Amino acid sequence: SCDSGSGGKDRVYAFTADTDGILELSLSSSFDAVLSVRTVCEGTQIACLDSGGASAVEGGQIWATAGTTYFVHVDAFIADDKTVGSEHVAFRVSE
Repeated sequence: SCDSGSGGKDRVYAFTADTDGILELSLSSSFDAVLSVRTVCEGTQIACLDSGGASAVEGGQIWATAGTTYFVHVDAFIADDKTVGSEHVAFRVSE
């Protein structure tokens, strides 16, 4: 699970796949981030991406289904991290 239990700030991005394929996620940030992917905003986590450490590039791949909306939660691992919102997130589906 990606849940750090820290209560750090988070931001949610929504992405709807327009085709079936591999959804590639990447995040670059200056803080220790964790990505959690869900198909319902507050639902069950389907993927967890955490490379550990600040200034790391998080990323990974999951299978995406056309028409499905994926909610990508970007969470600060450290509770008092104030830099959430300064990240760059990219989504791409390849067939």
